[in-house]
Amino acid sequence: MSSPQVFLGTDSGATTSKTGGILADGTIISQQLRQSSTNSQAGTAAVVNGWVEGAAGFLADHGYTWANVRAVGLALPG
Repeated sequence: MSSPQVFLGTDSGATTSKTGGILADGTIISQQLRQSSTNSQAGTAAVVNGWVEGAAGFLADHGYTWANVRAVGLALPG
């Protein structure tokens, strides 16, 4: 049996980022998005690190790893 293919999306706002995902067949992994602080007051590196941590947390919450990920999308304001 092949490993599930996961597609992630993160919506980054001014104060909070939300991450969700679907499987390759279109199945929604969870209706509950993972929310995390954007940490914009700490600078660019902290924001980027927060996106990665949010995605990693979403994967771990649902029993997946980065090896399952086939693509990641990022939505930014502005």
